[in-house]
Amino acid sequence: MNVIQNIAATLDTLRRSDWQHEASQDALDQLVKNYLPSGSGIDSGCSIDLDKQKPGRIVIHCEFHHMDEGGYYDGWTQHSIIVTPCFGHWPDIRVTGRNRNDIKEYLGDLFYHFLDRPIQRSWDKATQSWSFTGC
Repeated sequence: MNVIQNIAATLDTLRRSDWQHEASQDALDQLVKNYLPSGSGIDSGCSIDLDKQKPGRIVIHCEFHHMDEGGYYDGWTQHSIIVTPCFGHWPDIRVTGRNRNDIKEYLGDLFYHFLDRPIQRSWDKATQSWSFTGC
């Protein structure tokens, strides 16, 4: 499975299962921290909007820290990355927010590559938690 499939499976378990709620929340936190973009302009990391996600849609929030021609930081833009399934191929990625310096196309490509990376998920019976390995 790739990153987005693991996120979708974890969100599905989080939504449907009371007994695995804490383990699923921890797994989601791991996926966000270890497998979504952080740094290189996305200096505040990413978050998944649990209130706006639903079956068939995942909403990821990030902010981008822009630089001017002199290499100095000169402001932020806020973005939502909305991932929805498409039959027969890779899910659709839509980036919302201000398109300063054509950043939306860059973010769409960046998230495509991060979300398509293969990772393995395994259940650790001893710790009653999920772990992920891969890129």
